[in-house]
Amino acid sequence: MVTSAFHMPRAESIFRHVFGIGSEGKFTLAFHATPNEGLVDTPALKLREEKEATSLETWETNKERFRTLADLSVFLFTEHNAYSARGRLASLDMTETDATTPQKPNASTTTAASTATKNLLDTY
Repeated sequence: MVTSAFHMPRAESIFRHVFGIGSEGKFTLAFHATPNEGLVDTPALKLREEKEATSLETWETNKERFRTLADLSVFLFTEHNAYSARGRLASLDMTETDATTPQKPNASTTTAASTATKNLLDTY
């Protein structure tokens, strides 16, 4: 697995746990961090490192809930804000609406969706 150095601790913990679920040693994982080139000693790197540290702490606290791939799937698609439908809607600033009720797009939601998409792309 290859990822940025600032992301490696959390990514490695997640990959080791997920690939360890029911695998009984079937997988050999290797991890390679790329340098934080272009981010060294910048406020953006500090913010990313802080976010990653918080996210790693949350992951470490909760990962034992995921004893099967089904447990992990339920979490990802119903609870995780980056992957669940409710989380995606919330990121579009539609938290006031019922996530189960289809909404017609309007100028406000279209702008919110564009902003959320840009923010999401900037994040990843």
